[in-house]
Amino acid sequence: MINRHNSITLSSLQDIIKKHLYELDSYWVIAEINEMKINSNEHCYLELIEKDEKTQYIKSRIQATIWASHFRAINPYFQSLTGQALKSGIKIMVKAQIQYHELYGLSLNITDIEPSYTVGEIELRKQKIISQLKKDGVFDINKELPYPVLPQRIAIISSKTAAGYRDFMQQLSNNEYAYVFQTTLFEAVMQGAGAESSIIAAFEEIYKNHQLFDVVVIIRGGGSQTDLSCFDLYDLVYHATQCPLPYLTGIGHDKDVSILDMTAHKMLKTPTAVADFLVNHFVTLEQTILDYEDRLLETADIKINQQKEMLVAFYSRCKTHLNNMVYREKMLLSSVLPDKIKNLSHQLIERNKLKIKSMEVQVEMLNPENILKKGYSITLFKGKRISANTQISENDDIETILSNIKINSIVKKTEYHERNDL
Repeated sequence: MINRHNSITLSSLQDIIKKHLYELDSYWVIAEINEMKINSNEHCYLELIEKDEKTQYIKSRIQATIWASHFRAINPYFQSLTGQALKSGIKIMVKAQIQYHELYGLSLNITDIEPSYTVGEIELRKQKIISQLKKDGVFDINKELPYPVLPQRIAIISSKTAAGYRDFMQQLSNNEYAYVFQTTLFEAVMQGAGAESSIIAAFEEIYKNHQLFDVVVIIRGGGSQTDLSCFDLYDLVYHATQCPLPYLTGIGHDKDVSILDMTAHKMLKTPTAVADFLVNHFVTLEQTILDYEDRLLETADIKINQQKEMLVAFYSRCKTHLNNMVYREKMLLSSVLPDKIKNLSHQLIERNKLKIKSMEVQVEMLNPENILKKGYSITLFKGKRISANTQISENDDIETILSNIKINSIVKKTEYHERNDL
């Protein structure tokens, strides 16, 4: 049975830990700054991490403090030698004492820094990946894609439960201009071990149906540098650059810019900023159209007025020209027409005289007296000229007229015959 008299209290155990830790010397420690905050008193609070070289996942984490008395010297010294201030994502070598507190646990008290570690492991890896992407010729490929005129059909890569996704949808759907957007969510894990493969799968699904969309947006809420480390991985960024559509990022971190941000068609800080960008694009386009409309109407008015002026001038010229033509014709008629009418009338009279003479000759030739003089005779029955239809009987009296004599005869016999019998 356990003897209670051999047990100690928690605080006593912590005193023992504290006593042994204080006996230790300071150590030079290599670690990466994951998070960093400076309060109003200039005390600097850090989260230091160590990552696995192959997987880049965190295998060690500890809180650290640089008290203001040391921070006022360390930070300017570090910045003067490296050209940059202490910040998240850089790897540092610091001199630290182990601290232990009953409530806050184990931490490090940093008293000195070695500026030779100016670029953290994350930054070095980022530079290598950026160089490789540029070497592969894909770093700027998405920026070179034409941005659609009306990006209404939006493919979204995000976690369905993320606050950033909700903020994006609310900002987009409730825009003050009532623009309507068609959104499709391709859900993905946005941090942690499964983020890279999940986001790549979302990009591949969009690629299969890219003709249904205009742009892609990658959004999530804010997070620590560690949470966002997946956006600096080569495979993920490379897959993103192969997207045939422009993609926008709103990953939600202000401290650093990920490689995915750098290769995006447009990088924005937050999901709501992405929504505002999409809406403002429509506002700009609408204003451009309205400006063109105003310019078109203005140009049309100018053209109409110019045409009116041209028509008035043309009418005036036509009127003047017509008046001149009328005047010339009047002058011509008054000077030429009388003589012309006189000559035409004389010609007409002469032609008619000739016609009359010709008709007189024809009439004279048809005069019965002249016909009789040529040896012809006229036979009358009852005072009328005999024709083929005259009915004559025997003993009828007929009269034959020659040019110089009349003969009265009595019909003795009539015979009818065909003309061919003559």
